Amino acid sequence: MRSLTRTAPAALAALALALAARDAGAQVADRTASRALLAQHGQQATRDDSVARLAIAHARSATAARLADDPGTLAKWRKGPSNAGLYTLMLAGGVVYNAACPLGRLCDRDRGGYRDTYQTIDKVAHASTAAALTSFAIQGGVQPEAAWLLTIAGGAAFELTQTQGGGYYSGRDVVANSVGATLAWGWHRVSDWRRTRAAMRDVPREANLRIAGR
Repeated sequence: MRSLTRTAPAALAALALALAARDAGAQVADRTASRALLAQHGQQATRDDSVARLAIAHARSATAARLADDPGTLAKWRKGPSNAGLYTLMLAGGVVYNAACPLGRLCDRDRGGYRDTYQTIDKVAHASTAAALTSFAIQGGVQPEAAWLLTIAGGAAFELTQTQGGGYYSGRDVVANSVGATLAWGWHRVSDWRRTRAAMRDVPREANLRIAGR
């Protein structure tokens, strides 16, 4: 009994140490396996993220190329400044002609003598003409803001030419011109925004791939 009493604690201690060593080894193996699995997942996520980024870049490049390869778009970008100059010359030619009136009666004079309001039919004519001129300029390659400003300036200058010989300058006509030009400019900008938005719908959003705990 004495020998058993002496050897039992040592045996129990040895057994406890063996169990602890086994548990420690198992924990180390589990940590190693977990790290290996996490590293494998990280590599896969990095690979997938790279593929997704390449696909997004390719789709965006294709969309930009499709928009840029439009012959009409390229022509407008390349000829924008010259087209604006031609539009300016066209408006200036009309203003100069109406001011000089070289052909006698073939010019426009506003003699006044009437009640000038926004309800008169000529305001519709002024607005629609300004809108048509602005749309013509934009479709011809003039930058939209330039077309808008040039049309308003041309309308104000033309109104001044109508005062030759004691004529009447109508500020309401200038306002009608500005409204028409603004409506045409706004219509073009909204249409352009909708076309761009529709073209970009096909481009996938950038993937946000992350591994928890990284």
